[in-house]
Amino acid sequence: MMDVKFLADTKMADSKRELEMQKASFNQEVNTKKAEAQLAYELQAAKEQQKIRLEEIEIEVVQRKKQIIIEDKEITRTEKELTATVKRPAEAEAYKMQQLAEGRKIKAVLTAQAEADKIRLIGEAEASSIEVIGKAEALRMKLKAEAYQQYGEAAKTALVLEALPMVGDIQFNSTGVRTSGKSGLLVCLPNVFTTRGLAPKSSIASAVAAPLARTGEIVILSGEGSRVTGELNRLLAELPVSVNALTGVDLTKIPMLQKLMNPQSQTAI
Repeated sequence: MMDVKFLADTKMADSKRELEMQKASFNQEVNTKKAEAQLAYELQAAKEQQKIRLEEIEIEVVQRKKQIIIEDKEITRTEKELTATVKRPAEAEAYKMQQLAEGRKIKAVLTAQAEADKIRLIGEAEASSIEVIGKAEALRMKLKAEAYQQYGEAAKTALVLEALPMVGDIQFNSTGVRTSGKSGLLVCLPNVFTTRGLAPKSSIASAVAAPLARTGEIVILSGEGSRVTGELNRLLAELPVSVNALTGVDLTKIPMLQKLMNPQSQTAI
Protein backbone atom coordinates (compact mmCIF):
# COMPACT_ATOMS: atom_id res chain seq x y z
CA MET A 1 0.00 0.00 0.00
CA MET A 2 2.82 2.24 0.81
CA ASP A 3 4.38 1.71 -2.56
CA VAL A 4 1.17 2.42 -4.41
CA LYS A 5 0.64 5.60 -2.52
CA PHE A 6 4.24 6.59 -3.12
CA LEU A 7 3.92 5.88 -6.75
CA ALA A 8 0.66 7.81 -6.92
CA ASP A 9 2.19 10.76 -5.13
CA THR A 10 5.19 10.61 -7.37
CA LYS A 11 3.02 10.63 -10.46
CA MET A 12 0.98 13.45 -9.11
CA ALA A 13 4.13 15.39 -8.34
CA ASP A 14 5.48 14.70 -11.78
CA SER A 15 2.19 15.70 -13.34
CA LYS A 16 2.08 18.82 -11.25
CA ARG A 17 5.67 19.65 -12.12
CA GLU A 18 5.01 18.96 -15.76
CA LEU A 19 1.93 21.15 -15.55
CA GLU A 20 3.93 23.88 -13.93
CA MET A 21 6.57 23.54 -16.61
CA GLN A 22 3.96 23.66 -19.28
CA LYS A 23 2.35 26.65 -17.65
CA ALA A 24 5.72 28.36 -17.42
CA SER A 25 6.45 27.53 -21.00
CA PHE A 26 3.05 28.76 -22.00
CA ASN A 27 3.46 31.90 -19.96
CA GLN A 28 6.88 32.44 -21.49
CA GLU A 29 5.46 31.96 -24.89
CA VAL A 30 2.58 34.27 -24.08
CA ASN A 31 4.95 36.87 -22.73
CA THR A 32 7.14 36.48 -25.76
CA LYS A 33 4.18 36.92 -27.99
CA LYS A 34 3.10 39.87 -25.92
CA ALA A 35 6.56 41.38 -26.16
CA GLU A 36 6.71 40.72 -29.83
CA ALA A 37 3.27 42.17 -30.26
CA GLN A 38 4.22 45.22 -28.17
CA LEU A 39 7.41 45.66 -30.11
CA ALA A 40 5.61 45.20 -33.37
CA TYR A 41 3.06 47.69 -32.21
CA GLU A 42 5.69 50.16 -31.18
CA LEU A 43 7.56 49.69 -34.45
CA GLN A 44 4.42 50.06 -36.39
CA ALA A 45 3.48 53.07 -34.32
CA ALA A 46 6.90 54.57 -34.94
CA LYS A 47 6.52 53.88 -38.61
CA GLU A 48 3.14 55.42 -38.65
CA GLN A 49 4.39 58.38 -36.65
CA GLN A 50 7.30 58.79 -39.05
CA LYS A 51 4.95 58.54 -41.97
CA ILE A 52 2.71 61.11 -40.41
CA ARG A 53 5.71 63.35 -39.78
CA LEU A 54 6.87 62.99 -43.36
CA GLU A 55 3.44 63.84 -44.55
CA GLU A 56 3.41 66.81 -42.22
CA ILE A 57 6.82 67.89 -43.58
CA GLU A 58 5.53 67.52 -47.11
CA ILE A 59 2.52 69.59 -46.16
CA GLU A 60 4.81 72.22 -44.64
CA VAL A 61 6.97 72.21 -47.78
CA VAL A 62 3.94 72.62 -49.96
CA GLN A 63 2.66 75.37 -47.72
CA ARG A 64 6.08 77.07 -47.77
CA LYS A 65 6.20 76.82 -51.53
CA LYS A 66 2.77 78.33 -51.75
CA GLN A 67 3.85 81.03 -49.30
CA ILE A 68 6.93 81.74 -51.41
CA ILE A 69 4.79 81.95 -54.52
CA ILE A 70 2.44 84.32 -52.73
CA GLU A 71 5.40 86.40 -51.50
CA ASP A 72 6.88 86.48 -55.01
CA LYS A 73 3.58 87.62 -56.39
CA GLU A 74 3.38 90.28 -53.69
CA ILE A 75 6.92 91.42 -54.48
CA THR A 76 6.07 91.56 -58.17
CA ARG A 77 2.92 93.50 -57.41
CA THR A 78 4.84 95.90 -55.15
CA GLU A 79 7.52 96.39 -57.79
CA LYS A 80 4.91 97.08 -60.42
CA GLU A 81 3.19 99.50 -58.09
CA LEU A 82 6.49 101.26 -57.33
CA THR A 83 7.32 101.33 -61.02
CA ALA A 84 3.97 102.85 -61.83
CA THR A 85 3.91 105.35 -58.97
CA VAL A 86 7.60 106.23 -58.40
CA LYS A 87 10.07 104.79 -60.88
CA ARG A 88 8.32 105.67 -64.11
CA PRO A 89 7.51 109.26 -63.06
CA ALA A 90 11.11 109.65 -61.88
CA GLU A 91 12.40 108.22 -65.15
CA ALA A 92 10.02 110.47 -67.07
CA GLU A 93 11.21 113.50 -65.09
CA ALA A 94 14.85 112.50 -65.59
CA TYR A 95 14.22 112.02 -69.31
CA LYS A 96 12.47 115.39 -69.43
CA MET A 97 15.38 117.11 -67.67
CA GLN A 98 17.83 115.37 -69.98
CA GLN A 99 15.90 116.49 -73.04
CA LEU A 100 15.68 120.05 -71.70
CA ALA A 101 19.42 120.08 -71.01
CA GLU A 102 20.17 118.74 -74.47
CA GLY A 103 17.77 121.31 -75.95
CA ARG A 104 19.49 124.15 -74.08
CA LYS A 105 22.86 122.83 -75.18
CA ILE A 106 21.76 122.59 -78.81
CA LYS A 107 20.20 126.07 -78.58
CA ALA A 108 23.43 127.50 -77.15
CA VAL A 109 25.48 125.84 -79.89
CA LEU A 110 23.11 127.04 -82.63
CA THR A 111 23.04 130.55 -81.12
CA ALA A 112 26.83 130.65 -81.00
CA GLN A 113 27.03 129.38 -84.57
CA ALA A 114 24.46 131.94 -85.71
CA GLU A 115 26.34 134.73 -83.91
CA ALA A 116 29.61 133.56 -85.45
CA ASP A 117 27.99 133.41 -88.89
CA LYS A 118 26.51 136.87 -88.31
CA ILE A 119 29.90 138.30 -87.32
CA ARG A 120 31.54 136.55 -90.25
CA LEU A 121 28.93 137.80 -92.73
CA ILE A 122 29.13 141.33 -91.32
CA GLY A 123 32.91 141.19 -91.57
CA GLU A 124 32.75 139.88 -95.11
CA ALA A 125 30.20 142.55 -96.04
CA GLU A 126 32.29 145.30 -94.46
CA ALA A 127 35.42 143.97 -96.12
CA SER A 128 33.61 143.79 -99.45
CA SER A 129 32.23 147.30 -98.94
CA ILE A 130 35.66 148.64 -98.02
CA GLU A 131 37.14 146.89 -101.01
CA VAL A 132 34.49 148.30 -103.36
CA ILE A 133 34.86 151.79 -101.88
CA GLY A 134 38.63 151.51 -102.07
CA LYS A 135 38.49 150.42 -105.69
CA ALA A 136 36.05 153.20 -106.54
CA GLU A 137 38.20 155.76 -104.73
CA ALA A 138 41.32 154.45 -106.42
CA LEU A 139 39.58 154.63 -109.80
CA ARG A 140 38.37 158.18 -109.04
CA MET A 141 41.84 159.27 -108.01
CA LYS A 142 43.32 157.59 -111.05
CA LEU A 143 40.87 159.32 -113.39
CA LYS A 144 41.38 162.60 -111.57
CA ALA A 145 45.15 162.23 -111.78
CA GLU A 146 44.88 161.45 -115.48
CA ALA A 147 42.68 164.53 -115.94
CA TYR A 148 45.13 166.70 -114.00
CA GLN A 149 48.01 165.38 -116.07
CA GLN A 150 46.05 166.18 -119.21
CA TYR A 151 45.06 169.72 -118.25
CA GLY A 152 48.21 170.70 -116.33
CA GLU A 153 48.17 174.14 -114.66
CA ALA A 154 44.47 174.69 -115.31
CA ALA A 155 43.68 171.54 -113.30
CA LYS A 156 45.78 172.77 -110.36
CA THR A 157 43.92 176.07 -110.39
CA ALA A 158 40.58 174.22 -110.45
CA LEU A 159 41.70 172.10 -107.49
CA VAL A 160 42.57 175.19 -105.45
CA LEU A 161 39.28 176.86 -106.33
CA GLU A 162 37.40 173.69 -105.34
CA ALA A 163 39.03 173.76 -101.91
CA LEU A 164 38.24 177.46 -101.33
CA PRO A 165 34.92 179.32 -100.94
CA MET A 166 33.47 180.71 -104.15
CA VAL A 167 33.61 184.48 -103.68
CA GLY A 168 31.10 186.66 -105.49
CA ASP A 169 30.16 190.33 -105.45
CA ILE A 170 29.81 191.45 -101.83
CA GLN A 171 27.04 194.02 -101.43
CA PHE A 172 26.83 194.72 -97.74
CA ASN A 173 23.77 196.99 -97.83
CA SER A 174 21.66 194.31 -99.56
CA THR A 175 22.63 191.35 -97.32
CA GLY A 176 21.72 192.61 -93.91
CA VAL A 177 24.87 194.53 -92.94
CA ARG A 178 24.08 197.77 -91.22
CA THR A 179 25.74 200.30 -88.93
CA SER A 180 24.36 201.82 -85.79
CA GLY A 181 25.34 205.44 -86.25
CA LYS A 182 28.23 207.10 -84.48
CA SER A 183 28.91 204.14 -82.15
CA GLY A 184 30.25 202.14 -85.09
CA LEU A 185 28.25 198.98 -84.14
CA LEU A 186 28.02 196.56 -87.07
CA VAL A 187 25.52 193.69 -86.95
CA CYS A 188 26.23 190.95 -89.54
CA LEU A 189 23.56 188.30 -89.98
CA PRO A 190 24.65 184.68 -90.69
CA ASN A 191 23.27 184.74 -94.25
CA VAL A 192 25.77 187.40 -95.26
CA PHE A 193 28.13 184.58 -96.21
CA THR A 194 25.54 182.49 -98.01
CA THR A 195 23.62 184.90 -100.25
CA ARG A 196 25.93 187.02 -102.34
CA GLY A 197 28.84 187.09 -99.96
CA LEU A 198 30.87 183.91 -99.34
CA ALA A 199 29.01 180.92 -100.74
CA PRO A 200 30.81 177.62 -99.90
CA LYS A 201 31.13 175.44 -102.96
CA SER A 202 33.32 172.58 -101.76
CA SER A 203 33.17 170.13 -98.86
CA ILE A 204 36.12 171.79 -97.14
CA ALA A 205 34.62 175.24 -97.45
CA SER A 206 31.24 173.92 -96.26
CA ALA A 207 32.86 172.50 -93.16
CA VAL A 208 34.62 175.79 -92.49
CA ALA A 209 31.46 177.83 -92.98
CA ALA A 210 29.18 175.44 -91.06
CA PRO A 211 29.63 177.14 -87.65
CA LEU A 212 28.48 180.42 -89.19
CA ALA A 213 25.14 178.87 -90.08
CA ARG A 214 24.50 178.25 -86.36
CA THR A 215 25.47 181.79 -85.34
CA GLY A 216 22.60 184.03 -84.31
CA GLU A 217 24.50 187.25 -85.01
CA ILE A 218 28.04 188.58 -85.29
CA VAL A 219 28.85 191.91 -83.64
CA ILE A 220 31.88 193.87 -84.83
CA LEU A 221 32.84 196.92 -82.77
CA SER A 222 34.78 199.68 -84.47
CA GLY A 223 34.96 203.42 -84.43
CA GLU A 224 33.91 203.70 -88.05
CA GLY A 225 31.85 201.48 -90.31
CA SER A 226 34.39 201.84 -93.13
CA ARG A 227 36.94 199.82 -91.21
CA VAL A 228 34.96 196.62 -91.85
CA THR A 229 35.38 196.99 -95.56
CA GLY A 230 39.06 197.71 -95.07
CA GLU A 231 39.58 194.58 -93.00
CA LEU A 232 37.85 192.43 -95.63
CA ASN A 233 39.92 193.97 -98.39
CA ARG A 234 43.09 193.31 -96.40
CA LEU A 235 42.18 189.66 -95.87
CA LEU A 236 41.33 189.18 -99.54
CA ALA A 237 44.60 190.83 -100.53
CA GLU A 238 46.61 188.44 -98.33
CA LEU A 239 44.78 185.31 -99.58
CA PRO A 240 46.55 184.96 -102.97
CA VAL A 241 49.96 185.26 -101.33
CA SER A 242 49.18 182.46 -98.85
CA VAL A 243 47.74 180.19 -101.56
CA ASN A 244 50.70 180.83 -103.84
CA ALA A 245 53.12 179.96 -101.03
CA LEU A 246 51.29 176.71 -100.23
CA THR A 247 50.31 175.47 -103.70
CA GLY A 248 52.26 177.51 -106.22
CA VAL A 249 49.02 178.71 -107.85
CA ASP A 250 48.71 182.45 -108.53
CA LEU A 251 45.13 183.48 -107.70
CA THR A 252 45.72 187.03 -108.92
CA LYS A 253 45.53 185.73 -112.47
CA ILE A 254 41.95 184.56 -111.98
CA PRO A 255 39.57 187.32 -113.30
CA MET A 256 36.89 186.65 -110.69
CA LEU A 257 39.32 187.14 -107.80
CA GLN A 258 40.82 190.21 -109.49
CA LYS A 259 37.32 191.75 -109.52
CA LEU A 260 36.81 190.84 -105.85
CA MET A 261 40.12 192.28 -104.70
CA ASN A 262 39.51 195.56 -106.62
CA PRO A 263 38.22 198.08 -104.03
CA GLN A 264 36.34 199.99 -106.71
CA SER A 265 34.05 197.00 -107.38
CA GLN A 266 32.68 196.87 -103.79
CA THR A 267 29.90 199.01 -102.43
CA ALA A 268 30.87 200.99 -99.37
CA ILE A 269 28.76 200.94 -96.24
